Amino acid sequence: MNKRGNVILDSITVVVVLLIFAVVGVLAYDFFGEINDGIQDESDLTADAKTEAQTMYDRFPAVFDSLFLFVFLLIWVLALVASYLVDASPIFYILMFILLIFVIFIGAELANAYFEITDDIGNTSFPMTNFIMTHFVAFIISIGITVSIVLYGKNKYLGGGP
Repeated sequence: MNKRGNVILDSITVVVVLLIFAVVGVLAYDFFGEINDGIQDESDLTADAKTEAQTMYDRFPAVFDSLFLFVFLLIWVLALVASYLVDASPIFYILMFILLIFVIFIGAELANAYFEITDDIGNTSFPMTNFIMTHFVAFIISIGITVSIVLYGKNKYLGGGP
């Protein structure tokens, strides 16, 4: 099966997966905060259990924020590797540019949706996630430019490409 025609679907899937990952992390932190409050108010639990629950709650933002950054960079690198391995005609560059514009608009709307969802619960505990989602359009453009450089910049006659 030829997968070259799925550029738009793959791009939108990546954007949606990143949005869902970010929203789930912030909502999970809020939910975990409610559970932690219940644990701290419970008189039947030991002090060690309460301390452990509070420690896990305190570490959650840093761990999730780092995980989100790792997933974002991993997706970027995998997109570059996949672009290197695919042989594409320069004729498709114009089509890719048009599709990139479409993905930029989708990404902008989804980034706005992220902030609409998370602003109610306060998402200040996730600085890297917030930075990426605030500048999501710029990151989409950067990913699109680097992918197009790798995809169309290789010359199979000079030893580049698979």
